Amino acid sequence: MAVSLQGYDATTVTFQVDSSSTVKVGMPLTLSGNITVKPAAAGEEFMGIATAVSTGYAAVQMKGYIQVKVSGSMPAVGFAALEADGEGKLKVVAAAAPSSGGDDDTTQTAATGRRVLVTDVDSTNSIAGIIL
Repeated sequence: MAVSLQGYDATTVTFQVDSSSTVKVGMPLTLSGNITVKPAAAGEEFMGIATAVSTGYAAVQMKGYIQVKVSGSMPAVGFAALEADGEGKLKVVAAAAPSSGGDDDTTQTAATGRRVLVTDVDSTNSIAGIIL
């Protein structure tokens, strides 16, 4: 029996594309204004992934299972923090150095990126299946 997560809990919303931007299918996106998106910059948290683009509009998957292109090291299966790489792909958030937690002397680690569930990894093609 084959297992497929395609379509699981997918929620897609249509946004206008920022007129100064070029959006392509598969790119991580972020808001640039009212109901307007642009490609997420390197190190930026992304709001969703472009699944379709047509003359000034983009369908953006905000939730559910999707396969994404990954640059750099591949994430492990399980929960991971991902962020935009500035080139239209996602990358694993680099671990932050622990910093002082203040008077109670606890240790905290800076959190960036978007936390997702990585369900499958194709290292050969640099693709990861994630649930947003």
